[in-house]
Amino acid sequence: MSKNTIKSEECNGWSNWETWAVSVVISNDEGLNNEAEKLAQRDFKSAERLEDFLRDLWPSKFPVSDCESISYRDVNFKEIINSYLED
Repeated sequence: MSKNTIKSEECNGWSNWETWAVSVVISNDEGLNNEAEKLAQRDFKSAERLEDFLRDLWPSKFPVSDCESISYRDVNFKEIINSYLED
């Protein structure tokens, strides 16, 4: 299955491949993970704050590897924040 096919579908329990990939990168980086945990405890704008935080670091696209990046519009930041609230 090509990566383009995967991207539009649910992936590993997440709403899409992009959200899953960003969540994996965040959870595997101690600094990003700590920031996401802090933001998740704030309020209903936590998802927007997480996106803003990541856009400050990488303005145009989120890097998931050395050769691939993801458009922020494809990522469900509310789903990522909710995953921290569930833990």
